[in-house]
Amino acid sequence: MWLAENGTNISVYNNNIYNMGHGIAFGQSSSSATVAGLYFYGNHIHDTANWDSDNDQYHEAGMHLWGYASGHLQNIYIYNNLFDGNWGNMCCITGHIYNEGDLRNEWVFNNVSLPNPGKSMNAFTLGASNLYVLNNTIVGGATADNGHSNMGLDIQGSAIIQQNNVITSSETLVYGNKNTPAWVTGGLDYNLYANGGSGGADCFNWKQAAYINCSAFSTTWRADSGEGSHSSYQSSANLSATGQPNSGSPAIGAGINLSSLCIGPAATLWQDSTGVSRPSSGMWDAGAYQFGTGSTKPVAPAGLTATVH
Repeated sequence: MWLAENGTNISVYNNNIYNMGHGIAFGQSSSSATVAGLYFYGNHIHDTANWDSDNDQYHEAGMHLWGYASGHLQNIYIYNNLFDGNWGNMCCITGHIYNEGDLRNEWVFNNVSLPNPGKSMNAFTLGASNLYVLNNTIVGGATADNGHSNMGLDIQGSAIIQQNNVITSSETLVYGNKNTPAWVTGGLDYNLYANGGSGGADCFNWKQAAYINCSAFSTTWRADSGEGSHSSYQSSANLSATGQPNSGSPAIGAGINLSSLCIGPAATLWQDSTGVSRPSSGMWDAGAYQFGTGSTKPVAPAGLTATVH
């Protein structure tokens, strides 16, 4: 789905997008345009392997957003999307979500990124001013292969809040890109990291400097990035194959209550990606799924018959 637009309040939602090179590609239709109000939600984006090539001709992406020249994209909401399936051999995969250029006020929440079977890929590459990365579940599937990296979250930008995310099973769990990122005070906290690195090495990277081993999360990574004391690194996130927390998962109760952010277009954050309510008070679970609390959406009754008189 290729969109080159000017204007406001553009929504792409509830689509099943697969066997493509780019699931959703969005940029300005002119270099000076400003596009405000972009909503991408409820989409299932999967299976790009049939677009693989040896020369990076297609560089497959789930969502590719860019703002360039004197224009920009702003007020962007990416939520409740599922990325999974076979994305190929990593030769040409850009990622599940990929940002470029000038993006402002971007909210990325309740998204689930599941592993590419047996091959590495970079899941989310995010960069914006006023960037909110909240309650996402990112599950990697392999260490680096074919000379390519495998990153859960590649992040840059300013005024970032990155909280309540589960990032697991990628060679590099978080890659702090270039001269940024810059989180707001207290904005990097309540995240669960697990099962990173290759043999416990290279879990984190700060501003493209030396890689940081998983065992140095509480020392070097915290000192470099300012990650808060409520985040943790675990040997396992204990998730199901669909990314949901199993009983006893360290994701349960690991997130801060973000009810104060559940306003306007972000109001749906008070529910998880399946519609289960998060608590109005007390701790939330980290990741896109809430375990064992709240109420689910009502299920339509089955087996009914009707008699016409």
